[in-house]
Amino acid sequence: MIRKTTKVISTSLLALGLIVTPVLSEDFASAATKVNKDTKGTIKFDKSTTPTPEPITPDPTETDPVVPSPDNPPVSSDGLWILAISNWDFGTQSVSALSSGALNIHAEDDTLSTYTDTNGNGQQDLPGEASVSKKVTPYAQISDLRGTNTGWTLSVTASEFKDSSTPAKKIQGAQLTIPKSTVATVNSTAKAPTGYDNITIPMTGLSTVPVMAAKDKQTATPTNFSDDEGMGTWTDSFGSAAKNATQTTKPKLSIPQNTVIEDGTYQSKLTWTLSDTPAI
Repeated sequence: MIRKTTKVISTSLLALGLIVTPVLSEDFASAATKVNKDTKGTIKFDKSTTPTPEPITPDPTETDPVVPSPDNPPVSSDGLWILAISNWDFGTQSVSALSSGALNIHAEDDTLSTYTDTNGNGQQDLPGEASVSKKVTPYAQISDLRGTNTGWTLSVTASEFKDSSTPAKKIQGAQLTIPKSTVATVNSTAKAPTGYDNITIPMTGLSTVPVMAAKDKQTATPTNFSDDEGMGTWTDSFGSAAKNATQTTKPKLSIPQNTVIEDGTYQSKLTWTLSDTPAI
């Protein structure tokens, strides 16, 4: 009888749905109250706080700092910098040479001074940090610190060769060309801009010709640009190398045969323009 009574009670409990099951803790978590609050992470960029870039050696195999030249200071506009450009010296020539043929004279090497930065502070302030003169191929050096990746163009024009003391005396028919451009950098990891070869420089001062340029990432096609092209500091050495360049690849002055030239020192003014107009 006791067995049977037990069975009846168990059946009754099941019938009434009175079986108790455990409650899982996640059921409580799903009903928990939540509260949110936003905060900010902020950084400001200001071009006015960008330090003035220093000219660097045009030779990518060397890293010694360059002693700034007071005669060739950097110039800038809105983050685009021309750091240095060589003067072109074609030496002393004999007028009589023109009777036997045209003259094609290539520019001499430029000279710059560097020093060993012993304490790494970017200043030439120790006795052992003496200046050392070095010969380099004539060059132009620019820096793009805008951070916009919108490209740029370095172009040049020139005036006629005139006697420095008697401007009425000119070299008729003289022509300047850049046979070769070698673009390099010491401190930028961006894609290199393009340096142009076989450039004939206008001698009227009225028009310019591009020498080195970087493309705009917004307008260039996907196959011919890089997002960071031309960013940072770049040197265009006007020759086959930054130093010890083949002589015939350096800037050339051509004077036609039998040109009448009086004795004197003749100069042409080369005007270089770095603009935010990108290469195509």
